[in-house]
Amino acid sequence: MNEHDPFEKTFSHLRETQPPQDVRDANRRAVRLAIEQPAATHWWQRSIAVPLPAMMATAAVLLMSLSIHLMNTQGREEPPGSTDVTKPPAGSDTSATTLLVSNEPQVEYSETQSYLSGIGVVDRKIIYRIKE
Repeated sequence: MNEHDPFEKTFSHLRETQPPQDVRDANRRAVRLAIEQPAATHWWQRSIAVPLPAMMATAAVLLMSLSIHLMNTQGREEPPGSTDVTKPPAGSDTSATTLLVSNEPQVEYSETQSYLSGIGVVDRKIIYRIKE
């Protein structure tokens, strides 16, 4: 420490300054209490203060999402082109000559969509399948 430093001369009297005894006792009690308390809970066990409007808006969005999902899955048929392509359709002729004659690729098209009243189309699936 440099004795010729102006800051050293100015603040040297603060080195010997002690806080009052009641402040030291209060600090020691606070430290002792913090040590005696159980360890902090894990992050997934802690509570989070969430404003009520944000919670209500989130709940409304989740409810709308769930209802739209349920409306899409109810009564939905399998798209026309989603049958098993490994098995030939019933009553079809699969002889080698038929397959050689009809070797042009055929395009199979199917479209399904869900419409929500007042909003419009919310889900649309278009399937193009090339059969050879």
